[in-house]
Amino acid sequence: MSMKSVVGAAVLVLTAWGFVATGCSSSSSSVSPAGDVSSLCQRLVYCGKKDSTGAVYTQATCEANFKGWIMPGGCLSAFQSATCADVTASPAAASLKSACFPPCAATTCSADQSEVTICTTSGGETFSCTDICARNSQTYIGICGTSANGKTSPTPVCWCQ
Repeated sequence: MSMKSVVGAAVLVLTAWGFVATGCSSSSSSVSPAGDVSSLCQRLVYCGKKDSTGAVYTQATCEANFKGWIMPGGCLSAFQSATCADVTASPAAASLKSACFPPCAATTCSADQSEVTICTTSGGETFSCTDICARNSQTYIGICGTSANGKTSPTPVCWCQ
């Protein structure tokens, strides 16, 4: 099997909001419960939010896109109380940026290497490395960083095979 770094899957989520990946830091936590992602996606679908390709989200495509995202506390309630205009805005409305995309300075891995936080011009998002690799039909090899098994990346990534 070939080994590759996977940040692209996470960047797909970010670009759906009109962000450009640049780097980020955050504390470690657990993956958002499936019910939270499902509820978030119900709101995005209801409001007609488009993904990074310009297609309107379906429940299934949305849930697949957000799999592994570690949603900050307060983010889901911010989406549920936001207007559809705020939900579909690109870049994200200020209220959603502050609740869902915390400020950050550089792409980082969690201390236990199970998560990667990707920074954008509007804030950061943290993802489970296991889920990012699975989204790409790969297996996470337990390394989040700039190198693994002789391969390198200019920024920390989840390494998959």
